[in-house]
Amino acid sequence: MRIKAGPRDTVAGGLSIIFSGGDSVIMKKSKFMKKVMIFGYIAVFAGGALTLWGSLASMAAFANAIGDRAADVYHKDKVESLLLLLDSERHSVKDKNDAIWALGVLKDKRALARLESMAADEKSGGRGKPCPAEIEKSILKIKGKFIFSWPMQCK
Repeated sequence: MRIKAGPRDTVAGGLSIIFSGGDSVIMKKSKFMKKVMIFGYIAVFAGGALTLWGSLASMAAFANAIGDRAADVYHKDKVESLLLLLDSERHSVKDKNDAIWALGVLKDKRALARLESMAADEKSGGRGKPCPAEIEKSILKIKGKFIFSWPMQCK
């Protein structure tokens, strides 16, 4: 059996290879390649969804750990302890920024008034003060907007 090469015969394009005698072996791009592409898209989408879910789960775990550390110090629930941490002079700016971020992830409405007053305070930001961008992101998270972010530190 000999292979006749014609202008439309390409293996890379997936069209067809025509054999002598009029028989044709059709490597249909339409059915097989569409299935491969669909499964590929599904795999990429599923991988992205799992990555996002894993990141969100680890963010929640990290926020709970920050809240648990504050609760160990202040012997209150997580949100109240994080709010007390913000008012304390014995904690670093990094600890305060982490607490602000954790309050946003925990999305407890009790923190909203305190964070809004911090945002309105002229003293926020700059060296030695909590990051205004972190405060704004946490306020938006508590109000229900989805913002995917890890804690940040202002310079």
